[in-house]
Amino acid sequence: MAPTGQKRRSFKSQAVILFTLSTLVYVAFHFRAQTQRALTRLPYLNADAEEEQQQHQPTVEESTSLQLSIPSTLYPPEVGDAQTRRWMDPSEADWVRLHRCLLHNTCGPNQLKVVLVQSMYFRNALRGDLDGEEIWAMSAIEAMANLGYTVLYVDSLRDMVRIYQFFPSLVRIAIVNDWDAFACWKDTENCLRSEHNPFGIPGYKLISFYFWTFPRHPLGPRWIISPEPYQLQLPGEFPSNNTYLGYSIEKTCRSTKFVPAHERPASPPQAWILAKYFMYFFPEKDFAWSKEILDDVAAATGVRFGMAIREPPEPMTEEQKERIPLYLPEEAHYVDLHRLDQAHFLYQLTQSRVVIGIGRPTISPTPWNALCLGVPFINVVTEFDDEHPDDKTKWKTQHPITAVLGPPMVYNVRKGDKQGLIDAVRAALDNPIDSFVPERMTLPSIETRMAALVDNDWEAEERALLRECREPCGCTEPCDVLAQGIPWHVEVGGV
Repeated sequence: MAPTGQKRRSFKSQAVILFTLSTLVYVAFHFRAQTQRALTRLPYLNADAEEEQQQHQPTVEESTSLQLSIPSTLYPPEVGDAQTRRWMDPSEADWVRLHRCLLHNTCGPNQLKVVLVQSMYFRNALRGDLDGEEIWAMSAIEAMANLGYTVLYVDSLRDMVRIYQFFPSLVRIAIVNDWDAFACWKDTENCLRSEHNPFGIPGYKLISFYFWTFPRHPLGPRWIISPEPYQLQLPGEFPSNNTYLGYSIEKTCRSTKFVPAHERPASPPQAWILAKYFMYFFPEKDFAWSKEILDDVAAATGVRFGMAIREPPEPMTEEQKERIPLYLPEEAHYVDLHRLDQAHFLYQLTQSRVVIGIGRPTISPTPWNALCLGVPFINVVTEFDDEHPDDKTKWKTQHPITAVLGPPMVYNVRKGDKQGLIDAVRAALDNPIDSFVPERMTLPSIETRMAALVDNDWEAEERALLRECREPCGCTEPCDVLAQGIPWHVEVGGV
């Protein structure tokens, strides 16, 4: 027989449980209308209402309810190291502003448009990296800030979905690594919205951040943003209908003093070589010239080559290091500054009379920086028809977009053409240019395209696409969907 004290404790426990259950029933009954309204706002449970809600401004009651449903902080100050905080802090600031404006019903016109950013290049850019992808990402960051969006950075698909679930109707798009667009698409249990995962993120909200021309999104090129307007390139290049967002180099360029050509060093004039690693000079890395050609160019034109080249992140072998002198010009013909920060690199461009491509890197921002600072660019024609070498429809070039400009800004020279390179260097020295920035590469133009990206009705576009085309990648070939092992069917995007 149980002791009397135990009976009393058992009775008390039962009373507490009964009271708790009664309270829950009362709360559920009392707030049933609010609960039903909240459920109808969930996009998967009421897909027909999502378009209407995207245009809906929350009432005071709804804003307060939403504010109370999300934490007051996203990345508390004790989370992350110094480098991580460089992307966490902007997210935390936007999160707190959103939280407060929902509480006080003071949200700005674009503040309720949330952009989730999982692409690593944005985090790298905020940490200070300066490769092409990061330069592009920084322009997107500036454009979104100027437009007043709430921008939240994450470092995983899991965190992206977790934050998305706080306010799915406020999230307009999620910018992801191209390979993660496929990873999310395949994960119908934890990432992509599906019958098995009704609170996942819809596929049509995923936007691939992709530097190159290939169709790296399951829905095709409209869902892939690009740094260059690849539709403008010469017809011999790999075709691409990816969505042009673009980037601007004006801010960094204009922060550097412009030096007129007649004030730049002339004895000798500097010709900057566009290269980053020693290995770009190796023949197997598509080196366009040769040691002999570069030495002959220096002798014929009087230029001295400037460059900032170094070992790649992956250590070079001893055999590779021994080969370096076989391909670089004679030491009297060049100076290697090895590694430069952005300010010193731009200064070197202001001291140069021409920038010379050597085959790699491709589609680099450097030619645009050069043109902005009044430096012509020699662009390598890497592939051409041997029987008709001047047929531009058969050309592939190091920088396909600048290739369409032509002299005196851009000189296209076929790979291995020593005399063509000499003639181009002489022409660049004799025909200096002013600063040139295409209108499409100004920050206001980037902002216009960013606004169109965020405000587009991607759900309606996906539905229209799948009505017209039941093939992967929006009927674009070649297509990476099958290579990624994604079974394609009309319901794949959660439609």
